[in-house]
Amino acid sequence: MATQRGIVQLVGKLGGIVFRADGSVSQAPAKRAVTAQRTKDNNSEFGNAATSGKRLRDGLSKLTKAGGGAYVVARIVKIMKDAINLDLVSVRGQRNVLDGELSLFEGFNFNDLKSMASIMVVNLSAVITRSTGVCEVLIPAFTPINDVDAPGGTTHFKLIAESATINFETGESDSKSAETAYIPLNATPVASQTLTMDLLDSSTDPIFTGVGIEFYQFMNGDYYILENVAYNAASILKVDTGV
Repeated sequence: MATQRGIVQLVGKLGGIVFRADGSVSQAPAKRAVTAQRTKDNNSEFGNAATSGKRLRDGLSKLTKAGGGAYVVARIVKIMKDAINLDLVSVRGQRNVLDGELSLFEGFNFNDLKSMASIMVVNLSAVITRSTGVCEVLIPAFTPINDVDAPGGTTHFKLIAESATINFETGESDSKSAETAYIPLNATPVASQTLTMDLLDSSTDPIFTGVGIEFYQFMNGDYYILENVAYNAASILKVDTGV
């Protein structure tokens, strides 16, 4: 706190300005230095989150396309930042997703308007076997007309599974996908089935496995995909962080 000497002379700090006994004045640097470093650290970690988000989208490109939410980029970056904030090992500014909690993505829906569970009312699940690289999406028996919420004009649909190992430091990934045949949207029961992806065995990178759905209209011998953001859906079913 500055103290007054005589009528106008001040000695000390007032409002971030330092008044010296010799009459000189300067700005207090300490708080600004801390603030600048915090800003630099935050920017570094936000950049890490943005880069990691792009690598996730690239690794799961089919699910990203199938889900197609308008805010998917921002929503993935937010979760990446949440994962970085859970890194209790690294110093501020160097926290990263690998030492954080990538398991936060388990259950993530690419479309913020429609979840996979609301489109297809069956218990879809996934199994990841890291030692062999085999990833599976398990689809129980269901009846399309009862268990699938489809947009108007739909005659058929198919399920798309995708798995990827992603190295968030180098950006390298190994991605595989599998899909069902075109399934008619009618009252004919569909037997249970498993979609299998074979990734590199014994990978130490995080592994993501998910599923999406695409709707089609069959006309004059061809299947035409129906692009309807209110019904685009894809979800990450399981994450194996490798930690």
